Amino acid sequence: MTPTDYWETPPDFFKRMHNEFRFTVDGAACAQNAKLSRYWGDALTLDWSEERVWLNPPYSLPLQAQFLAKCHVERDRAGIIVALVPANPDTAHWHDYVMKASEIRFLRGRLWFLDTEGVQQKQPKHKNALVIWRPRQYRTVLGPTVLPRL
Repeated sequence: MTPTDYWETPPDFFKRMHNEFRFTVDGAACAQNAKLSRYWGDALTLDWSEERVWLNPPYSLPLQAQFLAKCHVERDRAGIIVALVPANPDTAHWHDYVMKASEIRFLRGRLWFLDTEGVQQKQPKHKNALVIWRPRQYRTVLGPTVLPRL
């Protein structure tokens, strides 16, 4: 994992999300960056049944893909899953998992995360999206999800 995999969600942003979704667990956290008193450091190995899961998963591509795949698997067991991820619609995991979520909300502007020292990062690299999986509610993707290269 890279240092950016531990970056913390800005408290004001998380508060707005928690007020809307009422999470029961922070699904991708450690003691230093957890947003809830209940958090998982090993979410990829756990059953998410009936949980209301908040995720700010690691942004390194292999881990990001693993977390999104887990969201896809757990989507009908969990009460709700909300993940804050880089808006990367050109990646395979975006097409395989995000496009099949219940809802995708693109954030306006860029979100300024806190680094491992609690200091606001400089120049966010990514735009972000909030991806929401609700049990048995899936988006319909019209047309092919992968077009041939031009």
